[in-house]
Amino acid sequence: MVAGLTLPGLVGIAGLASPADAIQEEPTDSYVVIMAADPVVAYDGGEPGLEATEVEEGEKLDVDDPAVEEYVEFLEEEQAEVIEEVGIESDEVRDNFT
Repeated sequence: MVAGLTLPGLVGIAGLASPADAIQEEPTDSYVVIMAADPVVAYDGGEPGLEATEVEEGEKLDVDDPAVEEYVEFLEEEQAEVIEEVGIESDEVRDNFT
């Protein structure tokens, strides 16, 4: 399992002859970005200040556990940094998994 997010395709409009040339169809390409961090159900520790949240086989994740909430927040911050680095708006992200 991996934590990740889906980003829409990026379309460039440099070098256009007129404003009419800027009209483009909605991009149809999507990109899946796989983050290096473990998803919340598999995180076995290692980040300073964050407790392990790994779930053993047959157990269910306690989404109200403070350790789970903190790790999800950490993952969301990491994803937000990637979104900012690629230069797209966060509302353009279609799916987000932690």
